[in-house]
Amino acid sequence: MSWFLAFDGGGTTTQAGLYAKDGTLAAEIEGGPSNPTAYGAQACAAALNTLANTLLRQCPGPLRGVAAGLSGINQTGGRQAMAEGLSARFGGAPVRVTDDIRPLLAANAGANAALMVIAGTGSSVLSQNGAGTSLLTGGWGALLGDSGGAYALAERALRAAARAIDGHGPATDLAQRLPAAAGAADMTALAKSLARAPKDTVAALAPVVAEAAQAGDEVAFRCVNTEAALLAQQTVAAWHKLALAEDTRVFIHGGMFQEDGPFVTSFAKALLEARPGAQIARPAYTGHAAVYRAFDGHLLPPGAFAEAEGGPAGEATPLTEQAKPGATPLDTLSTLDIARTMNAEDATVAGAVEAQLPIIADVIDKAAAALRAGGRIIYAGAGTSGRLGVLDASECPPTFGVAQDRVIGLMAGGEAALRSSVEASEDDEDQAGRAIARIQPPVGRQDIVIGITASGTAPYVRALLRAAAAKEAHTVLLCCNPDATSRASQIIAINTGPEVLPGSTRLKAGTATKMVLNMISTGAMARAGYIYEGRMVHMRPINTKLRRRAVRIIHTLTGLTQVESHQVLEAADWHIATAILMAKRAITAPEARRRLEAAEGFVGAALQGE
Repeated sequence: MSWFLAFDGGGTTTQAGLYAKDGTLAAEIEGGPSNPTAYGAQACAAALNTLANTLLRQCPGPLRGVAAGLSGINQTGGRQAMAEGLSARFGGAPVRVTDDIRPLLAANAGANAALMVIAGTGSSVLSQNGAGTSLLTGGWGALLGDSGGAYALAERALRAAARAIDGHGPATDLAQRLPAAAGAADMTALAKSLARAPKDTVAALAPVVAEAAQAGDEVAFRCVNTEAALLAQQTVAAWHKLALAEDTRVFIHGGMFQEDGPFVTSFAKALLEARPGAQIARPAYTGHAAVYRAFDGHLLPPGAFAEAEGGPAGEATPLTEQAKPGATPLDTLSTLDIARTMNAEDATVAGAVEAQLPIIADVIDKAAAALRAGGRIIYAGAGTSGRLGVLDASECPPTFGVAQDRVIGLMAGGEAALRSSVEASEDDEDQAGRAIARIQPPVGRQDIVIGITASGTAPYVRALLRAAAAKEAHTVLLCCNPDATSRASQIIAINTGPEVLPGSTRLKAGTATKMVLNMISTGAMARAGYIYEGRMVHMRPINTKLRRRAVRIIHTLTGLTQVESHQVLEAADWHIATAILMAKRAITAPEARRRLEAAEGFVGAALQGE
């Protein structure tokens, strides 16, 4: 039997259902969040893949179709990339992807005029006028909007509790209820724990606010009432834009609407005051059932979703995303066994890197040639891969004395992504093109551009390599997927195999990536003249530790005493290579610098020249 697989993915949970040809639900499952904006496209796809594998183990058989309604995937480009990625994962099955609200409205209203108001972790309103025109409002995310969502309500309540403690706001039970619900000692401890918490952790506090409001806490009620009223205003605005009739149906759905508590009451009151004829109802079809009904019944108009079909079955799941066959789940092991398991897996990384040494060596030569020709080594990546590239680039100037603009690290999401997760930027191909275009002097054939992506599939990296190749730069794809394909000039594919925590490529894949980047930068610097007799002779001695190291280098390479080494370094303005020539050839600092410049920085060549 063949199956139709339907997903309903949100910022907190994901539901999946497996349907037979006659529409019978054969199996269903619920898992964690799959919002690609909040958690990244790869994490989203991995979450869906895990649920699908579980269902298909229960009900083996091929997939005749896959449909996914996902929160946080409103942009067309993101939908298309996700559809293509899922089609590859699911052996080339036809895949259709849209946001989580369009299937919900289509399944319950068909082509009739209606509004669907979603209030879960975030919020949005989809309206349609019955003539084929639809309008999505809201869904801007925590920073710009999502009024009426659980995150917005929890944030408002947290601020109110903090003001109460500081004495410039009315007293409220929230100051005790919120920390207690989160397992924190007090609001101070809660504030610290939430500083870097994901959206769903903050949103999980919304029911506590509703309970406090139900119990009579005035501050909590005002928080609930305010957010409900803002969501009602957004609904009315959508109503106006499409000039909908007074008696249009309004479907309400999401965690904030699950029970007839103060939020539902406040929302209905505010909406009916503005639109007395509104017909408020709950949808009959929700979750994966709505997604299945909308797509299987062809209820969504063209352009409302992205679709992909025919990806090769061999690309179904990169090794970095797979679970190791027969592996015991980490959470079922003792602490010592977790450490032993991870240590044993890490021990395989060096061998995996060794298998790629001939290609790595050639890339080292290409990188050295780029440096000698006045070009640059440019790393680019997303997530862990991007951070590792930026780390390696940032270490080159102090270690080798190379100029800051000779080794460059580009990160999807920019500098902010180095410290905080901006995983959705991994899918931003336009950002990649802009990143290459901003580099000055312009990228060209004198440069080598190394794209880093564990799976080999990150759209940002692949787009950036295409942009660099178009400018005739030498391009390299560094990945940990032996099946990866690319039009890059070279591919370094480290077969690190499945991670002990499937999909967590900061583990073995991250270790392998760091090892290879160490080889490329260090090897290139050695071949480009930044190392002499195994010493960092172009290092910048900018602090006490490094100056002591510089003295030891001069002492070791010239035979001078520690005191003499210190003196010659001072005379050379603490430029180690200059000091070596001064000591070995008994020449002045200006003459040593002249010889170095003539030898393009190679100390050995400068010592041989006259």
